[in-house]
Amino acid sequence: MFIIYWFTFLQQNYYYIKILTVISFFIFLMNYTIVICKNPGVAGREYFADNFTFNSVEEAAKFRHCTVCNIIVPVEFKVHHCNTCGICVIRRNHHCPWIGKCVTSQNMKNFFIFLCSLLVYILFLVMSFTTFLIYVNNKKENN
Repeated sequence: MFIIYWFTFLQQNYYYIKILTVISFFIFLMNYTIVICKNPGVAGREYFADNFTFNSVEEAAKFRHCTVCNIIVPVEFKVHHCNTCGICVIRRNHHCPWIGKCVTSQNMKNFFIFLCSLLVYILFLVMSFTTFLIYVNNKKENN
């Protein structure tokens, strides 16, 4: 898609719009790679239910049990099971289909930077498309 865009709209734009659009695209691509590679905060093997024995009901009340993953986690971790991912994640915000992962407290900053870089890239795309339309319109008027 970017190559098609490069050969159609971007070739007829001003030099600084070309450069800024390409730079914003690569910044967006870098942030997307970072956010899809970052661990969302998966509750690990140390929380398997087989490893825990409770002496009292009060002690058991301090833990949450996920029957799907068969893990027992302290309540203060705020672990939630994501049905889409099939895992339990710590401090889950939501599942994002665009990155294919859950957005949690561990990758929230990277997700926000990814969204900001996407917004900047879209703004430069709109700006370059607008200048392309102005160029085509001026070319038609001159002929």
